[in-house]
Amino acid sequence: MVIEDVKIESSISEGVGCFHSLRSIYLFDCNQLRDASWIIFAPHLERLFIRDCQGLEEIISEEKLSEVAELKGNSNLFSKLEFLHLNNLPKMKTIYRHALLFPQLKRITILNCPMLKKFPLNSNSAKGRRLVIEGDEGWWKDVEWEEESTQIAFFPSFKHR
Repeated sequence: MVIEDVKIESSISEGVGCFHSLRSIYLFDCNQLRDASWIIFAPHLERLFIRDCQGLEEIISEEKLSEVAELKGNSNLFSKLEFLHLNNLPKMKTIYRHALLFPQLKRITILNCPMLKKFPLNSNSAKGRRLVIEGDEGWWKDVEWEEESTQIAFFPSFKHR
């Protein structure tokens, strides 16, 4: 079976948190999937591992998020996330288009994601944090930061592989 999209019915999304108990997601080899916006319904997500999804362009689609009005602009997105691992995603362009706080995030690993140039981080995301960002050295040099202060804040966090 080939998965191209995951749709959550509005009756389910009204009780936001239909994946309330979900703590870890391992998404591998879903080559037709363009985004994984359905993970917004996992409010307690701690670990997100995505690998070898050749068609994945973004994790959370702004367009799909706006379809769920009560979640639009939600600052609680990824509020429990501790580990984010992205590997071999050749079309990945964004995780999410706006900065998020990621209050629990400990480690981000980005490997073989050449199109991923923007992060949903800003200088507020770094406050009081000991975050480790691991990735390809060439990729790190090409990251486009919204503000220079964000780049400065996260520079000590980066470890090349």
